[in-house]
Amino acid sequence: MYKITFYNKKSVKTILDSHDTFDPEYMLFLAYAKMLYSKTLTFEGVLNKSYQLQYEKKYVKYVKDGLKLFKKIQEDKQKKEEEEAIKKRKHEKLVAKKKAAKERKRKDKINLIAEAIRLSKEEG
Repeated sequence: MYKITFYNKKSVKTILDSHDTFDPEYMLFLAYAKMLYSKTLTFEGVLNKSYQLQYEKKYVKYVKDGLKLFKKIQEDKQKKEEEEAIKKRKHEKLVAKKKAAKERKRKDKINLIAEAIRLSKEEG
């Protein structure tokens, strides 16, 4: 499901069925048709109008601009996900490093105590 908000603050939801393939261009034409004709036409009429809008220069320009915005939003979303993944890996690496340092300190203390015990047995 995608929610498209237009310049006049009107929003339209487009829902993708399981048998549909995702086409952002058609999604935008359908959203324009829903916004313009949903109050006066049936669902089939809106679908028909969405196909007709593909031949009107004005709406083709709007959809091209919308596609540019959609692609930019998708790229920003992908960059954000990548940055979050990098942050997560860095955090996990830091946690592992701290855990390893703590384990090293614990082993050093054990070795120190064992050495002290060994030395006391040799002297005694």
